[in-house]
Amino acid sequence: MTARDKAALWFIAFFVTVAVTMELYWLRHAFDLPRQTGWLASGFRFYAIGDRGYYDQVGWFEVGLESFHLCFTVPAYLWLAYAIIHRRAYRWPLQLCLGAYVAYSVILYLTAKQVTGFAQMPVHTPGAFVILVAPNLPWLLGSLWLALDAGSVILKTLRAVEES
Repeated sequence: MTARDKAALWFIAFFVTVAVTMELYWLRHAFDLPRQTGWLASGFRFYAIGDRGYYDQVGWFEVGLESFHLCFTVPAYLWLAYAIIHRRAYRWPLQLCLGAYVAYSVILYLTAKQVTGFAQMPVHTPGAFVILVAPNLPWLLGSLWLALDAGSVILKTLRAVEES
């Protein structure tokens, strides 16, 4: 297994682990998080400094985004992991699509927050912006890496086919 395969699998393992713990918990308690206790509820309470839409001002946009992510993206990540481990040729287009789609969803989320003037951010301080953006960076940067890695392999393969 190559270093890029291992890196992709580590990203996938991280994304899936967070999805089946934090994101599933959030989806289960989306409309009653302020009444919840425990470390996950405390984490969402802290994240509310940057976005109350994931704590006490939950809307259907957030619920839809997380539901789609859990129902479709997580199985796609598992399919990608299978393709990497079993060296399937479709791995590269699947990785490109999945990486691009998840990066796009993070950009969409952050853009939606910006377009509304960060309406669900109680106080617009540098710290609040860091709390909003920093937890999303693994998905943005990791997904961009997955997409760019796959894209480079696909382009290299297409160039080799063209030359032969």
